[in-house]
Amino acid sequence: MPELKATRLLKTERGRDLLHDVLEQVEGRYIASIIDKRLSLMAKLFEYIYEPALQSNNLIFYRNNLHKFVVNFLYFGLYNEPLEGLAAEFEAFISSLDPARAPTLLGSAPGSVTIALVEPLIRFARGYNVAIARETRGLQSGKWILDLSSTALFSHLTAWGERHEIIEVVCDDSKPLRAQSGFFDCMINRPDRVDHYLLGPRRRLTWNMSKPVEFVSSTRHRGVQLADLVAGVVAIAPHSAEHPEIRELTEIVGPHLLEESIMPDYEVLDLDGDEAPVNWLVLEELACRADVGADPLEGISLFYQAARESLPHFRAISSRQDALQSTVQQF
Repeated sequence: MPELKATRLLKTERGRDLLHDVLEQVEGRYIASIIDKRLSLMAKLFEYIYEPALQSNNLIFYRNNLHKFVVNFLYFGLYNEPLEGLAAEFEAFISSLDPARAPTLLGSAPGSVTIALVEPLIRFARGYNVAIARETRGLQSGKWILDLSSTALFSHLTAWGERHEIIEVVCDDSKPLRAQSGFFDCMINRPDRVDHYLLGPRRRLTWNMSKPVEFVSSTRHRGVQLADLVAGVVAIAPHSAEHPEIRELTEIVGPHLLEESIMPDYEVLDLDGDEAPVNWLVLEELACRADVGADPLEGISLFYQAARESLPHFRAISSRQDALQSTVQQF
C-alpha cells in the first residue's frame, strides 16, 4: 500500500489489528466528529427556507427545537420519492442560487405533496419566496454552501483552541477548504477568546493559529495518514451493530467524539412528549400565515403558549396524532 487507508485495512483481520494498535498509540491525542450528510442537507434546507422569514426573532424557534423537529422528520422521509425530489430541487437551488431551479418549493409547479409536515413546508416556502430569494441573492457563491468540510474544521479548531494556546493547522488538500481557507486567516495571531452562550453551554468561537492553514498531500504526510485512519474508523462507528468485528475499534474512538457531531435524533419526533406536537401545530400556523402573506412572527410567543395549553385537546383527537405517527413509522 503506497499509503495507509482505513477502508482497505478494515476488510481484513490483520488490517483491523494494525488499526487497533494505531488507535492505542494515539489515545487522547485526537478528536473526531460524525456528520450525517443527508441530515445536514435537511438542516441547510431549514436554514435557507425558514430562516429568511424568521431571522429577526428566530431564537424562540430554536429554543423550542423547531429546527430539530423539521430536520429530523425530513431526514427520516428522504427515502420517500416526493421528498427526494424536493431535496434535489433544494440542492439545485442552493448550488445555482436560482429560485427557478426549485419550482415545487418556491414556484407554482402543478401538483402537491400531501405528506404530513411537508405540505406546510411547501406552503411556507412559496408564501415567503420573495424573502428567501432576497436572502440567498446576497450570497457570493452557492458552489460550496452545502459542503461540510469547513463546518467540521471550524468545530475541530475551536476544540483544539481549548487545549492549546497556539496551534499549527495542516489539512489534506481539499478544493472546498482551499476556496474557504481565507475565512480562517482571521485567527492568525489571535490570542483573545470569544465565546457565545445563545443555546446550550458556552461555546468557543476563536482559536490562535501560528500561520495560515497548510494543505499537504496525504501520500507524503504521515500525520494526515494517521488522521485518515482515525476518520475511517469513526465513519463506520454508526454501523458497528451490523459489523461486530469492528465494534472494539469503534469503542476506542467513542470517547474522542465532539458534541458537535450531527446525527439523527428520534426523540424530537416523539408525540408522547410535549415538544413535538407543539412544534407540529406551530408549523401549521406558519403555513397558514404564509398562505395570506401575514407576519410570521407577530404574536408567535403567545401562539406557542396556546399550543402548549391545547395539548390535552390535541391528544384527544387521535386521528391527527395517529396520522403523523404512522407517517414517522413508515419512514
